[in-house]
Amino acid sequence: MERRAIRVEPISTYLERRRKGPIFPVTVAGGFVFVSGLPPFDPVSGEASRRPFEEQAEIVLEQMKRCLEAAGSSLERVVKCNVYCTDASQFGTFNEIYAVL
Repeated sequence: MERRAIRVEPISTYLERRRKGPIFPVTVAGGFVFVSGLPPFDPVSGEASRRPFEEQAEIVLEQMKRCLEAAGSSLERVVKCNVYCTDASQFGTFNEIYAVL
């Protein structure tokens, strides 16, 4: 199976500074696009964001959108999206934000 990792700027460089080894937030394999590991990095500083939850959700979803578009896809084609919230009470808020993108 052909696998192609895609470098997405500035997201890739944020991940590379924090992890060892080559990190790619988006990979295309077998005709599918896989996106992973998108913490709420501040788009300007590249640091993990300590903003209100709603803003963090918007940042993560914008990063996911950028990754999908770089791979030739879009949010409209997402089949499954796993979200890890440290506060389960925020899932409803996240879903509301995700629904309007």
